[in-house]
Amino acid sequence: NFVSVKINMEKEGKELCKVIKGHTWPTMLYYENNGELMHRAAGRKYKQPFLELGLEALDTNRQMRTFKRKYESATASPGEVQFYFRMQEKAGMDAQLMINDYLSKQSDSDFTNANNWRIMYDIIKDPNMPVLKRIIENKKKLEAIYTADSINNKLINLNNTYLMTFIQQLDSVGYENAKRKIKENKNLDIANKICAFADLNKYKMKSDWETYKIEGKKFVEKYAMDDFRRLLDVAGIYYERFAGDKNLMALAEEWVQRSISIGDYYKGNNLLASISFVLGKKEQALNAANHAIELGKRYNNDYNQATQLLKVIEKMP
Repeated sequence: NFVSVKINMEKEGKELCKVIKGHTWPTMLYYENNGELMHRAAGRKYKQPFLELGLEALDTNRQMRTFKRKYESATASPGEVQFYFRMQEKAGMDAQLMINDYLSKQSDSDFTNANNWRIMYDIIKDPNMPVLKRIIENKKKLEAIYTADSINNKLINLNNTYLMTFIQQLDSVGYENAKRKIKENKNLDIANKICAFADLNKYKMKSDWETYKIEGKKFVEKYAMDDFRRLLDVAGIYYERFAGDKNLMALAEEWVQRSISIGDYYKGNNLLASISFVLGKKEQALNAANHAIELGKRYNNDYNQATQLLKVIEKMP
């Protein structure tokens, strides 16, 4: 069905790279014989997914061109718009400006609908996009529909990823300026928590474990006692770095148990099993590991780690 051409985008493909604005390799481009782009995808594909991608490119119900035409003609349904944005992200394209434009034009009544929330939660990557101001202004409305935990988690992760770019670039001035800007946003009620969590991740990236140990406890007690995700984040680091410290393990155990009481998921139970094993609590470790496996099966998680851990726990005296 296709004439295949392989191009090195750093050599003979430099001009094409400018046209397609590619930044993820390999990128697969599927053209009509008139030169029109039909479909696009990015990332390594093994045999079967690669063959399926070719069938997708030929299928007018699934190819990117169809959704592009619908979007540009304003005939796409909200679900099709969301799917089109996802396709672009998977194809290694930057849909952020298009997403910003789309969400900015939504009416007040439509802005908080389920399809738009999935776009906000799953696809938006830049906390400096103008539409973020509207998201924060509508934070209470979104929380009433999709829970405060979900909204806060998105804002924490979004800003944390952004702040960590400064740490990766060794730009401490830029990092502090970015934090200050976040804290100056009077509508962002979790600004201090966002910045405190970023500081913890800064210590982690710099392998400053002694500071992490001290500040992790402060962060949990001040910001995370009702945040099951952050409870697991800090407890997990304590387990990885300080497993030999019984006092810290007891503290991590307490945090994980609290996390599970808020959200009973595989990750928390697997971590509880690991910490219980270190503390010599065989029965608790067995119960947690078995429950983790049960949850893994129920929610289609990879529970191999819990299975292996269970075998070790069973050998405890």
